[in-house]
Amino acid sequence: LTPDAALKALLTDASGRILVFHNGQLDSAFLDAAARAAWGVPLLLPWLDTLRIEERLLRRRGHPLLEGELQLAACRRRYALPAHRAHSAVTDAMATGELLLAQIARRGQGLRLRDLR
Repeated sequence: LTPDAALKALLTDASGRILVFHNGQLDSAFLDAAARAAWGVPLLLPWLDTLRIEERLLRRRGHPLLEGELQLAACRRRYALPAHRAHSAVTDAMATGELLLAQIARRGQGLRLRDLR
């Protein structure tokens, strides 16, 4: 696929959805740069970042943020999620989705999307 075709496919698939990333600043910057190169406009899609959600939760609890504490594997361990094969697009995506579900479950009933941002 060309970058243009990949972006069009992403926009089609993402229509009406919220993307989920772990370290969304990195991913969204990459996608934004691709959109600017292909079309000359920024890529504006709603997204959640499990890394930032976890960072806010830890800070609220007064937990010191040590080196590596926000890596996907470390975040998953805090929720007793199984280890996954890191740095594979499919498994990282699944691991991130599972982490988001665990973060939502820990927050309890009545949680709204805006509470995660």
